[in-house]
Amino acid sequence: MPKKLSHTLEVIYEVKKNGLTRINATHVVAQRNHVLFNTVADSYGRQLQKTAAEIDRLLEQSVLAELRSVLEHKYVHHREAIRSFFEQIDRP
Repeated sequence: MPKKLSHTLEVIYEVKKNGLTRINATHVVAQRNHVLFNTVADSYGRQLQKTAAEIDRLLEQSVLAELRSVLEHKYVHHREAIRSFFEQIDRP
């Protein structure tokens, strides 16, 4: 799995499962992976061609279908891993 996809999924997890803000989640993921904040932010920002506000809007949705779709279109060779991740996120 590409690091940029991994970073993005980690941020989503931290926001949806641990209740962090996108910014705090980005800091946590950056620290965990020993990379800069901007490296992680680039993974879900520039790579997905979304602004921070657009990412926040996607993360605020109770159902993450739109975000999942964006990731599946960007990372077509990793669709199964993305589907599996979102199935886990949607579980209580």
